[in-house]
Amino acid sequence: LASGMVWGMSTALAWAVALGLTLAIAWGAYRMAVLPLLALVRMANRLAACDLSHPIDVRHSGIVGDLEKALAQLRVNLQSVVRDARDESQKMRASSNDVAQGNDELEQRTEAQAENLQETAASMEQITGTVKLTADSANQAAQLASEATAVAERSSSAVDGVAATMVQIQQASGRIGEITQ
Repeated sequence: LASGMVWGMSTALAWAVALGLTLAIAWGAYRMAVLPLLALVRMANRLAACDLSHPIDVRHSGIVGDLEKALAQLRVNLQSVVRDARDESQKMRASSNDVAQGNDELEQRTEAQAENLQETAASMEQITGTVKLTADSANQAAQLASEATAVAERSSSAVDGVAATMVQIQQASGRIGEITQ
């Protein structure tokens, strides 16, 4: 009975030691594999939520360390992409502002040219009216000149007639003087 009890106690002790070792190995495996993987899952979730503010420290070696390095590099690359996108967005905003300002200036110049064109059209109408009036006046002057030429020609004929009559009177006077002498 005593040997059966010793054997039972030995067996129980062996089971207890085996259970303790199993629990210690399981705890060690959990600390070495599961806890780092849970930390990596939290890091990956932060990256997926676009939270790039937490640095990723590479603390392990092996496959877990490789995964930490990959996530750290992914974070750096995402920061670079975000920075580049922000820079390009600012450049695009500046370019858009320049285009908008150019459009405003073009609109102002176009409006000024339209006003100038309206003023030019009004001036052209005035010039056209003045040219027409001048042409009408020139036609009237030409008609008056033509009439004056006709009157002058008639006057010249009348003067020629008077001169011829004067010559005849002078000749007749001369004959009368010859007769009376």
